[in-house]
Amino acid sequence: MARSADVAAYENILRQIRGVLGAQVVVSPSGEVDEIHVLAGPGRGAKQIVRDVESAMAAQFGVNIDHKRVSVAHLRGPGEGAAEGRLKVKGVRLAVDGVRAVCRVELEGEGQVFAGEVEGPASTANRRSLPAAATFAALEQRFRVGDALVLEDAALCQIGQQTVALVSASILGREGEQTLVGCSLVRGDEQEAMVRAALDAVNRRLGRRTRLPAEDAPGVPKEEPFKADGVEGG
Repeated sequence: MARSADVAAYENILRQIRGVLGAQVVVSPSGEVDEIHVLAGPGRGAKQIVRDVESAMAAQFGVNIDHKRVSVAHLRGPGEGAAEGRLKVKGVRLAVDGVRAVCRVELEGEGQVFAGEVEGPASTANRRSLPAAATFAALEQRFRVGDALVLEDAALCQIGQQTVALVSASILGREGEQTLVGCSLVRGDEQEAMVRAALDAVNRRLGRRTRLPAEDAPGVPKEEPFKADGVEGG
């Protein structure tokens, strides 16, 4: 059974892998390694990092890790700004009224504005996830993914002196369920960072030509999607 000291040792080794900026290991109640979340810089692909994670855990601790349990989120390098044609963040607004909170996110691209609005309890944790949920609602206006895109979690983590917004989502497609993770540095506005992390999570998946199940429905135009605005790292 993994103890707190074991988890700390796991994370310390993983942070020594080339290109890894931070790591979080999640264990199950029985002590088995359930999930490994890695924050990486530019320069190395996710598959390379996952292989290194598997090798490091096996060689150092004798723990075999299924690659499906490892998720990698990349921060962009300096100069890797948003490309032309991607959705950009136009506005984020979070309003709290008593025990309820409402968040509205507006994205713009190709001369259009796509808005998403969600409501929920005004707890600290839920106020943190509402911007990501509103972002997915706005993306629904553009990509028509329906129930194929699901927000799983939204959190903040500390990497050195930097605070990073992390968003985890699941997307259901012809290849089955896929876990997506996005991140963004918090530069003063936590809510906008959550929006950018949500966009980063789905950037590559929604930017591909592969259609999601909802796009196969009759009457839905088969538009070529453009990429969402990702993380501005550095």
